[in-house]
Amino acid sequence: MHFWAPSRLDLVEARGEAVARGVRVRLVGSPTEPGDTYFLAGTEVRFLPDPCVHAKVRVQDEEVALLGSLNLSANSLNANRELSVLLQKKEAPEAFARLLSVMEKDFQAGFLENPFALPPVEGVVPWQEAPRYFGRVAKVEGVIQAVEDRGTVAFLKFGPEESDLRLVVFPRSYGLFQQPFPQSYLGKRVRATGRIVLYAGYYEIVLDYPSALEVLDGSP
Repeated sequence: MHFWAPSRLDLVEARGEAVARGVRVRLVGSPTEPGDTYFLAGTEVRFLPDPCVHAKVRVQDEEVALLGSLNLSANSLNANRELSVLLQKKEAPEAFARLLSVMEKDFQAGFLENPFALPPVEGVVPWQEAPRYFGRVAKVEGVIQAVEDRGTVAFLKFGPEESDLRLVVFPRSYGLFQQPFPQSYLGKRVRATGRIVLYAGYYEIVLDYPSALEVLDGSP
């Protein structure tokens, strides 16, 4: 029995050769930083913010798919204990069709460019529109309707729903902000500056310094 331990370079080169032969190669991923380009020149790439693409799936010719925990990295390929499952269309046509449907939907919903690499948003963004600018640095304005201090993190929330945009401050920075923190910001109209990110399904801006949070007035 022969075991082949491919390197990340092997797979990238193989994909590049496929593109050169005229094979259509598409990729969907969720970026976390400006440098996330997925290393695939000539590939049709889409950047999907929500839901975060954590699954590792490779589909070939709409006939066979490899699904599992395997990352395209040296550690994952050669050092970690990973698990992947080979799924063939002829053996599970309904499951395969559902997989292709989800992947196509994600591809169509993704951005053409990595939003983390785009320039800051011009002007001021109402907090309700913040998800449109995922990954970008923006000035977001609204009234803080709720505050919460969990001890390990504090939230300043623009809306009543759990999914509404929130500002995040960690304990190391509590003493830098207006006191008592975070209660002193409740009901205040503020303008927050920072990168709009997505964490566990929540859109948020992490604030490290008070200069990123301007109090405009004390009422709506």
